[in-house]
Amino acid sequence: AFRKKHEVFDEKIRNLAAFELKKIQKEKKNISADEELLLHILIRHEQPRKQLYWALKARERYPLASTELQASAAALAERILDSLDVIGVMCIEMFITTDGIVVNELAPRPHNSGHWTIEGAVTSQFEQHVRAVCGLPLGSTELRAPAAAMANLLGDCWPDPDWVGALADPRVNLHLYGKQTARIGRKMGHLTAVGATVVDASDAVTAARTRLKSTH
Repeated sequence: AFRKKHEVFDEKIRNLAAFELKKIQKEKKNISADEELLLHILIRHEQPRKQLYWALKARERYPLASTELQASAAALAERILDSLDVIGVMCIEMFITTDGIVVNELAPRPHNSGHWTIEGAVTSQFEQHVRAVCGLPLGSTELRAPAAAMANLLGDCWPDPDWVGALADPRVNLHLYGKQTARIGRKMGHLTAVGATVVDASDAVTAARTRLKSTH
């Protein structure tokens, strides 16, 4: 039965009219480092009822896409969820290029990019996923503070991370994934913080990660 579900999902991917996979693969090779990355985290209920969590920027040094382009990206994200009949959380990674919107990744599950919702939102992506799958009313996607930020902790921070130093700022929260072996580039956990501005929250987690690695 599990394999059959995957076959159905694969068929829906092939038939998805929102974009052409071959075109995406071709365009992906030409995406430069200056293209803007948008991450859409959505929750779809069987009613159906959709909630767009947020369009997230991965690189703050680039200006956010125009309101019109953001709306187009959000509409495309919802169309993808409907076409695939997704129930639960899905993260959709898009690039805003000079030629328009290019979809790069579909992740039908709670995603690393949304881990900050544990502290940053009224209802985290994990709780929303359970609510949707169980047919329960979805929770609020409102932010708990004006801004939130997250910093991944990679295996590069090991051995002997300075946990005390990292948590010296009371605004910072630590999450570890319970992985026994640390390797360079492997995600071992993350730090989150909320703040009055994006810069404020981002500076808090960046400084905390620097302190965590200060013993190296």
